[in-house]
Amino acid sequence: MTYSKLNVLHWHIVDEQSFPIEIPSYPKLWNGSYSYSERYTMPDAIDIVRYAEKRGVNVLAEIDVPGHARSWGVGYPELWPSDSCREPLDVSNNFTFKVIDGILSDFSKVFKFKFAHLGGDEVNTSCWTETPHIKEWLNNNHMNVSDAYRYFVLRAQKIAISHGYEVINWEETFNNFGDKLDRKTVVHNWYFLYHEKGSVGNCRIIHACTKNQ
Repeated sequence: MTYSKLNVLHWHIVDEQSFPIEIPSYPKLWNGSYSYSERYTMPDAIDIVRYAEKRGVNVLAEIDVPGHARSWGVGYPELWPSDSCREPLDVSNNFTFKVIDGILSDFSKVFKFKFAHLGGDEVNTSCWTETPHIKEWLNNNHMNVSDAYRYFVLRAQKIAISHGYEVINWEETFNNFGDKLDRKTVVHNWYFLYHEKGSVGNCRIIHACTKNQ
């Protein structure tokens, strides 16, 4: 990376298939890893960050919420909407946000880059409407699933900011409620073609890749 003058390693460390990193605040999260041997301890992560820093590379850690998080519930099934409907994370459960807070608190001790990536892409909200207790929560809070998606992303942003991070989110968040995002949000574009980075409204946009339409 240094030779190629690349100075940010985007470590998409957690996804729906695997939760491979140790989180001391919630130690059962990495029960969702592929296997015992396919895990990173906190010392492993510290070594990676230090190795990168010595070469002028920042490590950007991503946890993708609320979608792409099926692996979280292997250790903590209460994070799933239900046993039969396992993502996105349960928006109605305060424990969900306590776990996010614990992850980002632990991350802040290791990943010192000023940004945290919170994902926010490809959220299939059907589980929220198909799960009785979440449907009841939506009704009680006068929300539809679009409102709940926005609520989740903005609450997660506030948690990250409380730990000293500026936030990066995938472009779907901007496309759906860009005017509500924190004003320092970096919008990470991956789906539509933008020819240059820049700013739209309150947000900054960077381009990851293109997809043929």
